[in-house]
Amino acid sequence: MSSMKRNLSVVIPNYNGSALLSKNLPPLLHQLEKGDEVIVVDDASTDNSIEVLKQSFPEVTVLRNYSNKRFQFSCNKGVQHAKSEFVLLLNSDVRPLKNCIKNLREYLASTDENFFSVGLAELDKKENRSGRAVGSFQKGLILHDRAQDQDKTTTLWTTGGSMAFRKSIWNILGGFDVLFSPAYEEDKDISYRALKRGYQIAFLP
Repeated sequence: MSSMKRNLSVVIPNYNGSALLSKNLPPLLHQLEKGDEVIVVDDASTDNSIEVLKQSFPEVTVLRNYSNKRFQFSCNKGVQHAKSEFVLLLNSDVRPLKNCIKNLREYLASTDENFFSVGLAELDKKENRSGRAVGSFQKGLILHDRAQDQDKTTTLWTTGGSMAFRKSIWNILGGFDVLFSPAYEEDKDISYRALKRGYQIAFLP
C-alpha cells in the first residue's frame, strides 16, 4: 500500500444547475489542495451556468457539450480530461461536509493498485444516510436496494453521484456505458464489471 499524497480531479456533470453550482462549489473548493482540479462538464445548459462559472469560479475548468448528451457522456468526457489518477465524481446537487475530502484523500492513499472505486455516504435534507447498496441476482437480473446497515465498508456498487475511483482502471473498463442513457444504471454496471475483473470497490460510511 502507498502513503503518497493523492491529488484529486473532481468531475461534475451539469445541466441547468447554476444555482446548485453557486451553492455547492464553494465548500468543495475550500477543501481542495494545490494540485487538485475541478472540471464541470456543461451539458448544453439553457440557464446561466456558463456565465456563473466564468465569473464566480475562474479556477474551474469548463467543458461544454453543444447538444445535450446526458449523464454518461458528460462524465466520460470529464474523466477523459482529468489530470489526476484519482477522480471524484460528484453530482451538482452534492456538496462535501467538513473534512470529507481530507478523509477521502487519506483513504485513497491507503489503497493498492487493485482498488477501483469507493462510494461516499450521503445525507439527505432529513439527515438520513445512504450510499451503501445491497442486491442479488434474480431471474437473470440484478435487484438492488439501499442497505439497512449504512456502517459497513462493503457495497454492491458505488453511486455515480458521489464516488471516487482510479482513472487507469476506469479506462480499462471503458468508463460508463452510454447504452444506459439517460441514466441510473451505469454506475451499477461499471461496479459489476469491475468486480467481475477482480477489482475492489468499497464504501466510506
